[in-house]
Amino acid sequence: MESEGAPPSTNARVEELEVEVARLKEQLGKAKAINDTMWQSVVHKLVENGEQASVDGEQQHRRKRGRV
Repeated sequence: MESEGAPPSTNARVEELEVEVARLKEQLGKAKAINDTMWQSVVHKLVENGEQASVDGEQQHRRKRGRV
């Protein structure tokens, strides 16, 4: 991505920035993976708790209907 008429210092700076962009993209990918894992964990816990609450609610409902 070097410009033919650009001074050497500009080309060096462009190369530095390209390396930094690549490093930042790598860090972003790692952060996204961590974020995705955290969200999956939260959703999994909510689903588990929701299913348990649903089962508990059904059992209570059945017990109440049995009393009538």
